[in-house]
Amino acid sequence: MRKPRVLLTFGATARRNYYGATALAELQGIADVRLNESDAPLVGQALVDAARGCAVIISDRQAAAPATLFAALPGLAVFQRCAVDARNIDLAAASAHGVLVTHASAGFGNAVAGVGAGHDDRAGARHR
Repeated sequence: MRKPRVLLTFGATARRNYYGATALAELQGIADVRLNESDAPLVGQALVDAARGCAVIISDRQAAAPATLFAALPGLAVFQRCAVDARNIDLAAASAHGVLVTHASAGFGNAVAGVGAGHDDRAGARHR
């Protein structure tokens, strides 16, 4: 079975900070990964050129996805934004081209709520 081709837009320094060698190796184990080897953000035509032939784009916050991106990449299936919002993604255009868009959740919210609930539960147990 052929591995999907994935573009990871994070520049070299950001990639080391966000992913590290282990996570990148794991991704490379399941996908044919293209990397942004510079520290310059991939935007506009540079992003389109880097993503040609890719089924998935894993984007940093700076990689915008306007309608022109989806029109230029007919093989794109997934645009994954590694941020909690999708403000620079044309969601209507993505949908019109059949591209699934995902973004990160505010994961710290659940963690904070869980810690708060744990503290409340322990406090309640002491006063029963």
